[in-house]
Amino acid sequence: MLEEQAKIIETQLDTARRRLEELKKNPASYSQSYYPVPQYPFTPYTQYQAPSIEEELKSLEEYREYLAEEIEGIEARIEELKKLREERSSQK
Repeated sequence: MLEEQAKIIETQLDTARRRLEELKKNPASYSQSYYPVPQYPFTPYTQYQAPSIEEELKSLEEYREYLAEEIEGIEARIEELKKLREERSSQK
């Protein structure tokens, strides 16, 4: 097992040595092969823009509707569980 690890490390060292020699001969290959140039127009970030009043209002109204539907589903499940509990307690 140690011999296999040693062989792997030697292979990695040989690869690193060859790459180092390649870079010494042609330094320009470093940036070309490891760090590709981004395609322009490139914007690394976009500036945050707050939503307009209309957009925020619409978003909040949609969220309220979603929550109302969730509450209806929860209430329905609660009622189902209460009925199931009553049925089981009456069977005993």
